[in-house]
Amino acid sequence: MQYKMRQRILTLSDRFDIADASDQVCYQVQGKLLSFGKKLFLRDAQGKDLYYIKQKLFRFLPEYEIFHQNEVVLRVKKRFSFFRPKFDVFAADGTWEIEGNFMDHEYALRRNGVLLAQISKAYFTLRDTYGINIQDDVDFDPAAIIALAIVIDMVCHERRNRGLHINVGG
Repeated sequence: MQYKMRQRILTLSDRFDIADASDQVCYQVQGKLLSFGKKLFLRDAQGKDLYYIKQKLFRFLPEYEIFHQNEVVLRVKKRFSFFRPKFDVFAADGTWEIEGNFMDHEYALRRNGVLLAQISKAYFTLRDTYGINIQDDVDFDPAAIIALAIVIDMVCHERRNRGLHINVGG
């Protein structure tokens, strides 16, 4: 399954549309405008809440919780690393791993060494655009994997805003 996530330009809060391979919007993300820490809602095309993403504050490294029906289903914690961004994802079935490349543009999500999804940020675009390729045999909700891609984007934005990221694209 392939999805494309595009951030909207000129919005006061975080907003993303997520479209499928045929460019039909199937998910939308809306952030809370005034809140402590990042808080976003992942909704289906009809506006029904699927997942809620919340940044945990006062952490040395970024950490996020992803809720489904008021229950934490995934916890994402950035690992300390020098050249490649790495994240641990704590789920009910164990710990997953997300590892990025040196430029923060390519990520691989693995569970027990098995590739679940690839997340790629487009180079040279006016707005942040990600391709999300979820393996066909994945036995996990695609919307949850998209929520992980949103967390990666938020962590990268946080680093860029602190001047720790070299932005090659747009």
